[in-house]
Amino acid sequence: MVESERIGIQALYALGCSRQRAWLLTSRATGRSLTHSRWCVGVAKIEPRRLETDLPGAIADAAYESDATHVVADEVRPFLALAELREKLTPAVAFPSPSAVQIHALDNKATFKALGTAIGLPIAESVVINAEKDVAHHGIRYPIVIKPADSSGGSGVRYCTSEADLETEISKWPSYPQLVERYIQGTDVHLTFLADRGELLAWEIHEPHSSESLRYRACRFFHDDQALKVGRDLAGAIGYTGIANLDFRRDKHGRLWLLECNPRLYLRLGLAAKAGVNFLSLGLDLADGTRPRSPVAAHEGVVYNPLVLPVFLRPSRWRELIKPATVGAAPIGLSDPALVAYLALRWVRRATRSNRVPRKARTASRPS
Repeated sequence: MVESERIGIQALYALGCSRQRAWLLTSRATGRSLTHSRWCVGVAKIEPRRLETDLPGAIADAAYESDATHVVADEVRPFLALAELREKLTPAVAFPSPSAVQIHALDNKATFKALGTAIGLPIAESVVINAEKDVAHHGIRYPIVIKPADSSGGSGVRYCTSEADLETEISKWPSYPQLVERYIQGTDVHLTFLADRGELLAWEIHEPHSSESLRYRACRFFHDDQALKVGRDLAGAIGYTGIANLDFRRDKHGRLWLLECNPRLYLRLGLAAKAGVNFLSLGLDLADGTRPRSPVAAHEGVVYNPLVLPVFLRPSRWRELIKPATVGAAPIGLSDPALVAYLALRWVRRATRSNRVPRKARTASRPS
């Protein structure tokens, strides 16, 4: 399952109560509705041949053909297209987002570092490399992390502990610019917020579950003044509108260092909704001109996703099943039987499809 499709499932899962028709636009999903929530939401696929030639037109056509009242993008490119289409989607309404200029500035790691430094945010030490001749003079102590300036989802990230490692990696760099960043020994912390013209309306702060098997399926939500201040400073400085996800590293002294910003939806939307912050619902309300009466913050505690259950069904994980699954994951999974039933049906279909004999093979195997 590609990342975009996983975001689609989480987005549909996060939409909780029935009101009106909304459609999630994705460039790589399956093309059919992954499931139907009480929002009557489906996933509309962007045709691959139109990704490069006419992405805004493809989104407008998909919204029109599906009679969407609201359109939500899942990745940066569709969000950029929505920023251009905002006035042309009528009667559909676009999910709140910043301008295309702001999306570009925040999504690109090099420009975001420059913006964060100018604002005074705690940016991790880094330098932008624009050519191979500059690599040896990056000036950052090892270990270091190398990232393409325009990558996403961890694509192209490399870790080097010495100059020898760096020399080996240089030949593998697909393009420039690249970002060389000091590796911060510590833990990951994430802040996601929904803002309106620079004011934070809702937020959640989390870290992945400590168990490696649950790392991407369970999170601990908590309050952190440092992270929240960074989010408020960033949104206020640029008058941000929309959803944004900030990635931090917490060092051994407890200080947070800001790494990057993702101005789009993210994979843990469903977990945030379980923790009390339904960003999609709040964003659609904001698109309709309705703001929450008071800021919405996530409840503290560990939240599991029903998607964690297959992990515990492996024999090697049965020992872990007793406490986390029965105390945490199982009740939450049972609280949303529609999603659990959908996932079970999907697994059965995949298993059945994998065991089918191709038509040509069946014909060839018949006795003459």
